[in-house]
Amino acid sequence: MTQLPDYKSFPLYHPTTSFAQVVPKLSCRGRDLLQKLLVCNPVMRVSADEAMQHPYFSDLPSSIRNG
Repeated sequence: MTQLPDYKSFPLYHPTTSFAQVVPKLSCRGRDLLQKLLVCNPVMRVSADEAMQHPYFSDLPSSIRNG
């Protein structure tokens, strides 16, 4: 794919604003989960199943967390 004539690598951006500034009312656990969900690289991004096991959802009944 990288050999295609119009191939351009995806630029990596470094955030200048923290999640705490963007969503100040979101808990630390919520910000941690949000950061993991918004990873651009799908290989590195948390899966839906992993997200549901995140401590942010620890207050939910296990029947909801586990489907």
